[in-house]
Amino acid sequence: MKKTQPFEMKKRNSLLHQLIVFLFLTAMPFPVFAQNSDEDDALYSDGPDAVQSFEGVSGRPGGTRVIFSGSVDFRLVQTGASVSWKKGGRGLTRYGGIDTGNKENQDGLGDQSSVAFKIPQITMTTDILFDEFFSGFIQFNYDDHYDSERKHGRIGVVEAYLGYDRGLENNSRVLSRLGLLIPPISLEHPDPAWNTRYTITPSAINSWVGEELRVIAFEANYRIPFSAFHSLELMLAPFSGNDPAGSILTWRGWALHDYQLTAGSRLKAQSVVPEALVPKGEWVEPFKELDGRMGYYAKMGIRRAENWKMEMFYYDNMGDQVRTELSTREYAWRTKFTNFSMEWFPFEKMTVMSQFLVGSTEMGNRLDPGVAADLNAAYLLLSYSNSGHRISGRYDSFTVTEKDNLLTDPNDAEGTALTVAYLFDFDDAHRIGAEFLTVDSSRPGVEQFDENDDPDDDLFQLMYRMIF
Repeated sequence: MKKTQPFEMKKRNSLLHQLIVFLFLTAMPFPVFAQNSDEDDALYSDGPDAVQSFEGVSGRPGGTRVIFSGSVDFRLVQTGASVSWKKGGRGLTRYGGIDTGNKENQDGLGDQSSVAFKIPQITMTTDILFDEFFSGFIQFNYDDHYDSERKHGRIGVVEAYLGYDRGLENNSRVLSRLGLLIPPISLEHPDPAWNTRYTITPSAINSWVGEELRVIAFEANYRIPFSAFHSLELMLAPFSGNDPAGSILTWRGWALHDYQLTAGSRLKAQSVVPEALVPKGEWVEPFKELDGRMGYYAKMGIRRAENWKMEMFYYDNMGDQVRTELSTREYAWRTKFTNFSMEWFPFEKMTVMSQFLVGSTEMGNRLDPGVAADLNAAYLLLSYSNSGHRISGRYDSFTVTEKDNLLTDPNDAEGTALTVAYLFDFDDAHRIGAEFLTVDSSRPGVEQFDENDDPDDDLFQLMYRMIF
């Protein structure tokens, strides 16, 4: 069957939207305003619990201390009609619709919206403060990720690492982490246990980070002030694992969800993937090491105290894309990208942030057979907070652009999303929230396999989070 060609004009427009989102911020002036306390640690956060392990450790009293904490999320959700990608459907949100009728009439795509009560995640974290400089951290999650064979959620480790933090005489700092890490890309996750601060659902970029990016790494970080208000940050991290990263994103497209994949977990490949390419059992374990080659990531950032920061992050898993594991038929993917980030506090209680990611991924031989795609995504987020109340709005734009010649594996995808959220922390242990998320996406070429290439992706959520 002749392969449907991508809509080039739509792709150019979508990429233009992404550039506009990022350039809109970088062209702005940066006036200086003092910040309220609830924004201070957002400026200096670098990823999951980095505020604790990087910013709060240096200079603490000696002696070992162990700190346990955790949280439980409860949600009431109303979905669109499309079945979620987590259950093999075309929907791009965490929760989706249902198939009605008998088994013979069910196509797995969905035809009815649903209202449901969910407990999406239970988190337990342990901080170990060994002495003045050394610390440890581990996070366990229980989540409601659906596995059609295991029939239940997963309990597993999200992160586990040893940390080191030491201040030097020139007011610079040396920081490092060693262990299972989420690469420090996201601006949306400054809160403990890699929780979002501004919305319930993170952007497409950071949804993918929580889903497919997890590494065994040694992360070295050096921060040095170069004026009374400015500081420079340099980071380098060689890592192992993450060889299949990029596979789910290429075969499904971008998605928006707050799912944190745990170590050893797996994700279902889309049903339209050709049998010659799909792993055994149609499951992908994105954190595995397959080719014995080290990857690396690096970051450079500039901050102006209490006002703004800009970062550039580069990731390359150095995957040998022709290497495969025979027992599971999983390939290593060569996935690399650059992420540009900016966070700005234009006035008191207001936060503006943006990320723009551009990258590519390849698996196998491009000609016989193989997969290759360009990856692009961006978002712009505005958030206002006052006395525990926070209102946020975010616009996402994203594309997957196919670059291979395999006619039976169409991977072009594009979309936009709009998120509006209200959150209220009525004390340190309780948060409530409401969020509306709508996603407009398409996968030109998928219609040769099924007729539903335009999923109904609206999701409304009411949330209560208990922190202990």
